[in-house]
Amino acid sequence: MKLKITLAISFLSLLIVFGAFKMDDDPFSQLLQKLEDYTSKYPQEKVHLHLDKPYYAIGDDIWFKAYVVNTKTSAPSGISKILYVELINEKDSLKKLVKLPIMGGITWGDFKLTDSLGEGNYRIRAYTNYMRNFGTEFFYDKTIKIGNSWANKVFTKTSYNFTKENNADKVTATVHFEDKNGVAYSENEVNYEVQLDYRTVTKGKVKTSLTGDAVISFTNNQSFQNKSGKIIATITLDNKQKVIKSIPITSTSNNVDVQFLPEGGTFVEELPQKVAIKAVNADGRGEDVEGSIIDEGGMK
Repeated sequence: MKLKITLAISFLSLLIVFGAFKMDDDPFSQLLQKLEDYTSKYPQEKVHLHLDKPYYAIGDDIWFKAYVVNTKTSAPSGISKILYVELINEKDSLKKLVKLPIMGGITWGDFKLTDSLGEGNYRIRAYTNYMRNFGTEFFYDKTIKIGNSWANKVFTKTSYNFTKENNADKVTATVHFEDKNGVAYSENEVNYEVQLDYRTVTKGKVKTSLTGDAVISFTNNQSFQNKSGKIIATITLDNKQKVIKSIPITSTSNNVDVQFLPEGGTFVEELPQKVAIKAVNADGRGEDVEGSIIDEGGMK
């Protein structure tokens, strides 16, 4: 009996020792401990900005309040003393930069939107110099819309027509100009510049028709490329005031790419199988298509 009890106690002791050994040797626990040691030795900061409005116009001030916190504890960070806040345009060009003192993890400031800025989408990016050692993942980065109060006197509607010309895609854009009451700007001069992927492909000058339409044509020599860009149209009003409108171009072709994707990757003769059909237009979006299956004898 004593022998059995002794063996049981010995076996239990071995289990406890083995379990302790396994816990000490657990790779997941070791990984967590290493992560804990790393975050304690190299604390990470994160920035958040509160903006006073969701969108702005030329002449406005962008007022903001900034919070710099420790990502591990969410407490105000005491590591950095200076916050860098940037205003970046659509071409990733830095237009404004302010350096603000951080007190108790908080600071505040503003950007004055001067007349030298054009309307469009801008990014506000904020970071500390310490954060640059760890990449941009914790940078504050937000896109905002900046409009033009003068440009809001002119409203546009654009339709596109696509044709082929010498194996190239020709785009004809009809831009309609009208005021806020729906009255067309007729026989007004329009200067335009067409950009594709930030590259100017054509410039010119036209006059609006009696119905307020301006016809602008350009060619994309790289067929069925997902080209995007904009038409920068400057219309001269009757009082000689010039208003600039930025009109987006989402596609330069009406081609549709159709792909047949058999289940498993290959067709197997005389076996039933499913075939997926993928139809994508030139701007990368799905397209509704119709078709039929015809055998070698021309029968459906």
